[in-house]
Amino acid sequence: MLIVQTSLVITGRTDIHRRSGMFGFGLACLMVVLGAMAGTDLLRRDGAALGAGAKAFYSATLGDMIIFAALVYFAFRKRFDPAAHKRLILIATISLMEAAINRWPFPIFQRSPFMIDIVAYSFLILLVAYDLWSMHRVHRATILGGLFLVVIQELELPIGSTAVWQSFATWVLQQAKSFHGS
Repeated sequence: MLIVQTSLVITGRTDIHRRSGMFGFGLACLMVVLGAMAGTDLLRRDGAALGAGAKAFYSATLGDMIIFAALVYFAFRKRFDPAAHKRLILIATISLMEAAINRWPFPIFQRSPFMIDIVAYSFLILLVAYDLWSMHRVHRATILGGLFLVVIQELELPIGSTAVWQSFATWVLQQAKSFHGS
């Protein structure tokens, strides 16, 4: 969707871009719901990554869905401000990259999960560089969206380790298991 929407703008078809943008917004909302459901299923199957337990990792899964949803929401609100809109959409896309990077078959990501952050956040650095090159300053949406992404993602696993989160995840797990009858 990102490639299609970008291509439409580049070719001057902003009329189609705007119409299909409503489909994209609906798709993003569906992605959040399905992402939360997939995360809950992963919790039910005791799945995790990054050296975290399943309950702590569940905070990263839901946290990423919250980040994505918030960035898409603000991008939707800024749809009549093209500079802010495109930056927020790009940062929302970057917010989902860590899950894909985690699946790359390079041992360095298993030995040092911090490298996943480095690769994902390098795209934010490229956005900052683009802002500096094109506007000679960093756009406000880049600063606020980028900070929001980094701060929340870096807090996800520490929050997932708290007793409050562990209790919440236990409750979700009980509900999921009773729903699936396992």
